[in-house]
Amino acid sequence: MPDDDGTGKLDLNDAFVSPVFVISAGVDAGLLEMQIWGFDFADAFFSFSGGGEITAATVLSLLALVTAFATNRPDFSVMGAVQTWVAIATVALVVVPPFMPLLNDLLSIGIAGAIAVVIQASGYYSLAYLG
Repeated sequence: MPDDDGTGKLDLNDAFVSPVFVISAGVDAGLLEMQIWGFDFADAFFSFSGGGEITAATVLSLLALVTAFATNRPDFSVMGAVQTWVAIATVALVVVPPFMPLLNDLLSIGIAGAIAVVIQASGYYSLAYLG
């Protein structure tokens, strides 16, 4: 329910950034392939010696989360326990896999990747809606 201070709604920024976030999460999970003008979202920006890599999709996901947080300034005190944990899981699912190749391999399995994308989308929309 929207408040007088403008919280509780999705704005124009969210409308443009949310598809980028969901597509990037899908590419990171191995569910989607996305190329725009020869730019592949799955291309590695940085590779680690242990096998992990930071892809363009990971960078776009992080930028989308930062944009949602910066433009909405969510009030974490009004978040319920489930929303809080989903938001934390969203950040973890974006940040941790490049540094843990085993988790990255697990998330590339179809059903696990699909569950990860649903969790990440829920977390993004929780952050975007509360601001």
